[in-house]
Amino acid sequence: MEFEHFCSLGTLCHSSLLLKRNKLKKCSYPFDWIYSNGDNILHCIKNGFKIFLDETYYININDNKCGHSYYHEKMFNHHNPLKKEDYNYYVRCVERFKTLLKCNKRKLFVMMYVNMKQDDIKNINKNMIKFNKRFSKHTTNYILLVIYHITNKEKNHYFEYNDNIHILYLYSSSSDGLQFDNEDDNLYLDNIMLKYKFKDIPIELNIFQLIITQIKKQIIKIHYHYQTHFLSPIFQLMNIQRHEIQKS
Repeated sequence: MEFEHFCSLGTLCHSSLLLKRNKLKKCSYPFDWIYSNGDNILHCIKNGFKIFLDETYYININDNKCGHSYYHEKMFNHHNPLKKEDYNYYVRCVERFKTLLKCNKRKLFVMMYVNMKQDDIKNINKNMIKFNKRFSKHTTNYILLVIYHITNKEKNHYFEYNDNIHILYLYSSSSDGLQFDNEDDNLYLDNIMLKYKFKDIPIELNIFQLIITQIKKQIIKIHYHYQTHFLSPIFQLMNIQRHEIQKS
């Protein structure tokens, strides 16, 4: 399946790294690298991310971590928005996400739940369907990929489909929040993700880009040639004058 945009909605950093591992992460969005859930995501969207970006809610943890008193006590797990640089990073992520929601191009949103028990999935699944119904009021033309990761089972997976929701049931080793303990399991999921890829650039566009690149190269050559031939006599004159001065 081909998409023009990929975006992690959480619920933790593993989903962001999954996209990054598979070269599907071309930019950052606000729910990358943080703890999130469906209710918080919808609240952020409805609220225009005002509370998300309100510094009065931030709880300092350390230089690279920060909590949020409204959403999650350890929400920002890799950045501290109390630092100006990190805060500006989230401002850019939020604006980028707002633009993405308005975009009509095909999108894949990814949510991942890790280290679950089989019995937990039923209730979360109901909530996910409710979430998608509400989320669909804010954007269009998308697939929601939900990954339920269950531990202590023999490595395996299967898909279920509910309208535009793709539900992946994945059995593997435990997750540390970023990746699985067993590297073979990371590669196993990477292989599953091959079914989701960026839309190919039309051949006409590739040819156009090639032509533009060649034109740029020729312009650089001409510019260099002009500079060399124009400046060469000046350099020669300067060398002659310097030689005369040394002789005197």
